[in-house]
Amino acid sequence: QSTWGHFLSVYFFSCVFLSPTVCIMAAEVYRLFRVHCTLYEMLNDRGYLVDKQNLPPLFTLERFKAEKCTLEGEGDQSSYILNNRNNLWMIHWRKDDDKDGIFVFFPDEAKMGVKPIRTYHAKMLSEKINRAIVVTQAAPTPFAKQVT
Repeated sequence: QSTWGHFLSVYFFSCVFLSPTVCIMAAEVYRLFRVHCTLYEMLNDRGYLVDKQNLPPLFTLERFKAEKCTLEGEGDQSSYILNNRNNLWMIHWRKDDDKDGIFVFFPDEAKMGVKPIRTYHAKMLSEKINRAIVVTQAAPTPFAKQVT
């Protein structure tokens, strides 16, 4: 059985006895952990400076929970809740050019509108960075897609 299949069966089993809200929060934390790992691997592969401690296998789900989440609830109903998606943002510089950077933003809004895009654009202009990755929870609004 694959590791992924093993995780799914263990995760499903652990959710059987918990409330649906706790399961949704646990799934969100795990999903953002996977996004975090994928982003660091991708940035490393594309020549950006990344701390090797933030790459798998050194960066674990337990470490992600300890650094980015808060434990809420008691007993069987306790779960980790992400502190704030906006606090996950990152900036990385190329290994061979310290003036060439990239931002990674995690907006709090479920559907990203024009306001966060303008905020991110202003931040990019102030830091003189031309690249960004925006990790959204859902597709941007139609008007936000038109903003350039």
